[in-house]
Amino acid sequence: MGSETPLKLPLIDFSKIYLNESTQDEWDSMKTQVYQALTEYGFFRASMAGMSPEFCNSLFSSLDQLFDLPLETKLKSVSDKPFHGYIGHSPTMPLYESMAIPNAQVAGEVEAFTDFFWANGNPEFRYGAMKLRRVKRLWPLC
Repeated sequence: MGSETPLKLPLIDFSKIYLNESTQDEWDSMKTQVYQALTEYGFFRASMAGMSPEFCNSLFSSLDQLFDLPLETKLKSVSDKPFHGYIGHSPTMPLYESMAIPNAQVAGEVEAFTDFFWANGNPEFRYGAMKLRRVKRLWPLC
């Protein structure tokens, strides 16, 4: 029985982006790192030093709320842009789900997305999603 080297996933540090301290060269480098990690591994580990534990907890709680919605509700999220509507429950990736907030950087779009899924709004989700607009500049990788 041979010894196998454990898989070492790339670690990408997003802290300068979160803190709005990045240069264009750092952006380009980070986009390249993300692209290479997704191409080679399909995912990566992310580090965001400076992000408060409260924000992380709020963010993950909000995402839980979104992905805990009934399947028929999530399926209403459709888009003409690839990978922007709801994706999930694939036979080849049964645990994978994703959904994008269209134009999240544009004022009012996060609110519209939130109101689409929750008739009475969802302030906790909206707050978490709006905080993420600070790192939205990474999404044009597609």
